[in-house]
Order: sequence, then structure tokens, then C-alpha cells
Amino acid sequence: MKRLIAILLSVFFVVGFTSCNKIEEEIPEPPVTSTTDEKEYPFHIDDKEVEREPGRVVSLSPSLTEITYTLGYGGKLVGVSDSCDYPEATTDLPQAGNVHTPDLDKLRELAPECLLISSDLVEEDLKQVEGMGILVIKIAPAKSLEDLERVYRTLGSVLGGRITGGKVGGDLYALMTARIYELRTVVKRSEKSCYLIRMLNNTVATGDTFTGDLLEQLGLQNLAEDSTGWALASDKVAQTNPALLFVDNSVDIEEVKRCPLYQNSDAVKNEAIYPVNTLLFERQSKRLMQELEVMARMAYPDGFKGSAA
Repeated sequence: MKRLIAILLSVFFVVGFTSCNKIEEEIPEPPVTSTTDEKEYPFHIDDKEVEREPGRVVSLSPSLTEITYTLGYGGKLVGVSDSCDYPEATTDLPQAGNVHTPDLDKLRELAPECLLISSDLVEEDLKQVEGMGILVIKIAPAKSLEDLERVYRTLGSVLGGRITGGKVGGDLYALMTARIYELRTVVKRSEKSCYLIRMLNNTVATGDTFTGDLLEQLGLQNLAEDSTGWALASDKVAQTNPALLFVDNSVDIEEVKRCPLYQNSDAVKNEAIYPVNTLLFERQSKRLMQELEVMARMAYPDGFKGSAA
């Protein structure tokens, strides 16, 4: 079983967080700029130089859009992708296509200083966007909870400076991981095994996925830990007996109960099948904590009786 990341050793500095049942949803005020003598800009991300703080930003990544608002930099956004739908403020912003088919005319009209993406533009689109004088910053999704710190710190640094913004991202990451550690100390006592089913064609959260790592960090035994690529062989399912089944809310739970792969499991017999919104894990924003909180209480309700944890 993977060990919880080292950052959790600092859990006790997060004062007052233990009494929170859910992560608050309010969008924070923009962070105060650092007054130290260290330079916020310029700095490099891969082969790109971030020369100055951007005032106008377009995001073609729903995940990076959410995290931008969470970090307190939502006011910099002047455009988003056609898939960005959270927070509600994004609905008031112009849409500039998506990473596969960016709306180049809209980007030219919006004239952002920075374009945020989480996967590559095609080469011709990249050339045209950079030809407009737009700095294109790619921040790939995290592959694990530990890797999520890279996403938060990098995005914070781009939007608010290597020192100030980087610290904002790091602080949010520390807050989230501290809470996961608290949940883990309770959930791990349940010794519950599980699958997280995204689709009924054996598409489950495997050990090499971000979602699979979250299950492990939460203290659950992910029976698909040794599988890869969201794919689990039918014979492996038949050889295991999950105590819990977490099911994406797009999947009919009654179909899960009738599925030959799961119908004889303890999870089905004990009606321990729970819907989850896996989109929140894909977005990798602070909202994923809401789902982990719910999952923890589903997995081990007795562990949370009479406790504010």
C-alpha cells in the first residue's frame, strides 16, 4: 500500500480545520502580493518564460478554470472553454472553443496575455496562438495526490508570482491533504475493500489513475490497485469480493446489482453500493474533497459517530 505523502507530517499546523465537515465553496479574495525582495517574475515553466503577471487569461481546461477560481485568481479570466461550467461565474465569460478546436477568432478578439491548457494544442493551432503574442502554458493533470501539488503551485505561480502565487497553491494543497489524512485515520480502521466503477464494461479506477490513488490515500483497499488504464479483466473481478462498490452517478445502481460480475459480492448483498460524482476527481479542484468526505462516511459510518471529523 502506498504511503501517504510526506506533506501530511505538517497536518497539525492547519488550525481549526478538523472541525470542518466540508470544504467551503466561497471564492476567496485575490491573494496579497508578496513584499519580499525575491522576484516573483520572470521564471521558466519547461521551455516557456513567464515574464510578468498576466492580467488577461483564457483557460481551455475546465480543471484549471476551477482551480484558478479556488486560488483567488478568477478575476483574471476573460474567456473559458466550451466545457467550463463551474463555478457559476464561468457562464458569464466568452467561450473560446476547446483545446482540440480552439476558436482562434475569439482568442484574437479577447487578446489574452496567457492561455492555460492541460493537454497539447495541435501544432498549427499552437503556432497561430503564439503568433498572436499569447503565452501558452500547459499544466498537465496530476497523476496522483502527491503530484497535485505541482498543479496547484505551478498555476499559482503563473497567475500570482513564483513566491506569492506559489505559496497560495501550496497552502491549499497542504490544507486538502491534511484533511485527507484525518479521514484516512478513521477509514483505515474499517479495512474495507472496494471498486470504483466508472462504467459497467469493467472500467474501474485502477492503481495508476489519480482516482485510484485517492482511494488508496483515503484508506480504502482498492481491489484494482494492480491493474492499469481504467481496465480490469473480468476474471480478476470474479476472484475478488468487494465490501463496497462506488459507482459513477451516470451508472444505474440496479444494473450493477444485476451484473454477473458483482451480483454475488458482499457489496451487493449488503446494499453497500454508493453513487459518486467522478467528474469532481477529474477536475482535481477543491471540490473533490466533498466527494471524499461523503465516501469516507459511507465506507465507515461508525467511525464518524459523535465526531466532528
